[in-house]
Amino acid sequence: MGLHACAPARENGIFLHAPCVDAARGTSTRPTGTQPSTCTAAQLALVAGIIIGVNSIAIHIVCIATFAAIANARVSCRVVEPAFTYTPLRDLPDWFVISGALIWEKLRMRPLDVAGVRARPNGASLVKPWPYEVHRTHLPLLGIETPRVGHLLHPTILRPYQRDTYDFIRSRRGSLVADEQRVGKTVPTLYALDDDDFDPMFVIGPLASRGVWHEWAARRFGACVAQLEYVDGKKKRACPICARVGAAVNAFVPSYMVLEGRTLDAEAVLKWKPRVLFCTFAVASTHRKLFAHLRRISQLVIDEAHLAGVQNRKSVTFESIRWLNTVAERVVVITGTPLYNKVKGLWPLLDLAAPAAFGDFWSWARRYAGAKPGAHGWSADGETHADELRARLREIMLRRTWRDVQPDLPLMQRSLETVPLPQSVKNNVEEAAAQVRFETRSAKTFVGDLARLRKLYAKEKTAHALGIIREQLDAGRSVVAWAWHTDVADKLYEKLSGAGIPTYGPIYGGTSAGARERALSEAERDTRPRVIVANILSLSTAVSLAWAPVEVFVELDWVPVNIAQAEMRIVDGKSPRQAIYCVADVDADERLAQALIHKLETQDKLGLKAGMGDVADILADSLGVERGRTLDDLARAVLDTAQDYC
Repeated sequence: MGLHACAPARENGIFLHAPCVDAARGTSTRPTGTQPSTCTAAQLALVAGIIIGVNSIAIHIVCIATFAAIANARVSCRVVEPAFTYTPLRDLPDWFVISGALIWEKLRMRPLDVAGVRARPNGASLVKPWPYEVHRTHLPLLGIETPRVGHLLHPTILRPYQRDTYDFIRSRRGSLVADEQRVGKTVPTLYALDDDDFDPMFVIGPLASRGVWHEWAARRFGACVAQLEYVDGKKKRACPICARVGAAVNAFVPSYMVLEGRTLDAEAVLKWKPRVLFCTFAVASTHRKLFAHLRRISQLVIDEAHLAGVQNRKSVTFESIRWLNTVAERVVVITGTPLYNKVKGLWPLLDLAAPAAFGDFWSWARRYAGAKPGAHGWSADGETHADELRARLREIMLRRTWRDVQPDLPLMQRSLETVPLPQSVKNNVEEAAAQVRFETRSAKTFVGDLARLRKLYAKEKTAHALGIIREQLDAGRSVVAWAWHTDVADKLYEKLSGAGIPTYGPIYGGTSAGARERALSEAERDTRPRVIVANILSLSTAVSLAWAPVEVFVELDWVPVNIAQAEMRIVDGKSPRQAIYCVADVDADERLAQALIHKLETQDKLGLKAGMGDVADILADSLGVERGRTLDDLARAVLDTAQDYC
């Protein structure tokens, strides 16, 4: 017997009978039954008044028919049909039928003024008890606890906390899996796919995650398309990933297929129909047309969604994913850092996971992102109703840190190294800031301006970081050196390799996939104390650097997501790790740290604080910077450093 979860038929005006889910089999049964509505005295008086006041026989007949319809109307109060924006084939409803009176009582808003509430078909919401379809994210605000669906049987490969992820995904049409980096999100997402469901799972992600999905698909479902072609003699080389994991050969259904290039080959996809399809964000706009060829996608997965370019809600990538969403039975949005920069950046991720649940962007922004009109139009750079948003997120988002899943996790030791700058360098920085202040007419160009300023003292920070790295190597500890500028990464590699130190990289955006993989594999196999040099953005996702117990951030990034992703690359969950941050003794770097602190505090308000959130406390205590400033303040503050100089 499976574990059944079914809400009461009627409780406090709530009609919450979602299908009873047989958790072990993924099937459901719907309770049936109706309750007739009553014809109120006001309705009788209204119809009678209309009949008396009208002389036309035809209108009399219409009025009498209307009266009969009202008196005999029967409103379904127990049956809750799956009310998805996109109708699924399995019953995993995210929408519930709830009385409009309860919505008004709890939210003090008319039902149709609430984003995520919609009228029932055929005018059913106009008749007592005025039922409306409400997305599950509103249930906590209405005082309703949804039944927790648990499965009696889980794949044995899953860790205990991954079973919760498995249950969370399978009990929803759309979910945002936001566990901290390297906690393990890929495996439960892949195993949430039913064994007997042969429609493909479509994964869209960065190039770095391609090998991860390939390996786990091969482990579960067998050989990929390339391996089958090798077995058939159509290719000369075997698939190295399938060979490494010992993937079984299934001549009928391959496990994995990569969609590459700018040309859509729908015939090949329909011919092989693999269990897992993968394409990168860069070519998603080409392969979105598969939605017209695939009648159904079993599971649409957006991996490392914060890198998908969805921060621009009008981007081609975002629209392409929405196309594929129309034929997806289930949608899983995966990211270790859901709050990329500001609160408004959450909306695209939530809209992909639960279309229509949070309304359009500006409805969301006015409610949660402090949208307000300004001199140049509307802006949404703040955060409002944080408690309400946090309550709603709990119904659609699963967020756990390493500390949650492993309470005895060894500590991440963080320290700050203040780099003193010679007075000549400080003078050069002030002079450059004066020039920037003179040239800049708006804060929109401050990113480039700060890059110009930071480059001036990068040389001094590099020399200081080299000393720290040598100390760690002398102690027998391997190091990951993170940089922001390509020039800094090149300089670090040149100095370290020139000193005879085993050094790999540098890895940045221009590094080819082959060179990247060679550097990573060689660094992992090496047994000596060694260093790998990388740009913060280029190596911060879908890779493990757990062979290095120490990492040095030679430069900072003002986006918390980037630092959080990079920092967690060395965590193995078994031994202590150390992160060292280099901050120059100059206003620009201190203001940068200040902006980072503010964003980390915003994450904390929404319960989205990254595991590296302790950095905020370290920076604040060491630098004595003021909390509560915004990123826009950073631009103005840096440019103001030269005010006296001018």
